[in-house]
Amino acid sequence: MSYEISRRGLITGTLATGVAAGLGVDPAAAAARERGLKLSTANVGLESTPRVGSILSGQRPHVMVLSEAENARSHLSALADRHGYRLKQYTRKHGDLAPEIAFLIRDDVTILQRRLLKMTERWRFKRWREPRRYQAFKVRHNGATWWVIGIHFPPMGYLREANQQAWRESRMRIQRFAHSHPNHPVIAVGDFNKLAPAVDDAFPRFTTKLGSHKTHAISINGRGDRFGRKRRHEPKPKGGNGHGWVTFNLWQAV
Repeated sequence: MSYEISRRGLITGTLATGVAAGLGVDPAAAAARERGLKLSTANVGLESTPRVGSILSGQRPHVMVLSEAENARSHLSALADRHGYRLKQYTRKHGDLAPEIAFLIRDDVTILQRRLLKMTERWRFKRWREPRRYQAFKVRHNGATWWVIGIHFPPMGYLREANQQAWRESRMRIQRFAHSHPNHPVIAVGDFNKLAPAVDDAFPRFTTKLGSHKTHAISINGRGDRFGRKRRHEPKPKGGNGHGWVTFNLWQAV
């Protein structure tokens, strides 16, 4: 069962229900004052031909964020052309792990700005790895503007001692980015390598929306946006390495 974690979520939800039911607010009029963003994500497990085309065609997300996508550039480029998207993926000249995060942005979404967030801490999985790289895009659609950050935090669990500093650096950079861009909602989405309650504890001024296992979306509070429904997908081949294939719906007051 899906759930949403927010320190203000219970109060907000209760007030919203009371206003709509008790004061006669027209739901259609309220919806007209909001603009939506459909945001999909998937860890594609280093596959060269991940089966994300069914999500692009079936869900038509405005933005899709993929992690462990460094082997899939050619395949994703073909999917982008076929389904009306633009592929945005850095090359290794920006860092060994820069190609790992790929964005597919729908053609009718305006790209206003692009940033590359460069971590400095190495991390370990089987061997020592180079610092992470995260893409961030400022996008506009249907009159609403959003910042979307694609992330893949270092693994924890039995690697906690080796990777704790790198995980903490990723957390601090996302927090700092959100607070230094105060004019629009800031959403970070992808593989946090922690369960939702632990992510919620690590980001006290954000709302955490559970995705699938360790893949979630977080949104900084107080920017006029909210999470709607989410949908999990399992189009990957049985036994594949990918995980966390989810579509989130977000709404923003305008």
